[in-house]
Amino acid sequence: MIHVSGNEIYRGGKKIGNLRGNDVWSYDGNKMGYIEESAGDIFNSSGRKVAWLEGDYIRTVSDRNIRITENNNYVSGGALSSAYRAGIRILLGD
Repeated sequence: MIHVSGNEIYRGGKKIGNLRGNDVWSYDGNKMGYIEESAGDIFNSSGRKVAWLEGDYIRTVSDRNIRITENNNYVSGGALSSAYRAGIRILLGD
């Protein structure tokens, strides 16, 4: 499970990254990608679309489908939209 506190992102109590605007960064300072909230799209650091919100699901280019409600429980804390929660999970891994 992932927990967000402010702009900091934690897994198991250890910091794994942070949010800077629309960008998701790893704990070691590497930009992992960004989120276009209005479209519900998630891009990697190269600018390639890797996932998007569609209906009740997060769809990925690797044909992974995650229910948004399940993901909103998996990525807890903060006042984040479903797009941001999806981006955090997709870009920082499970």
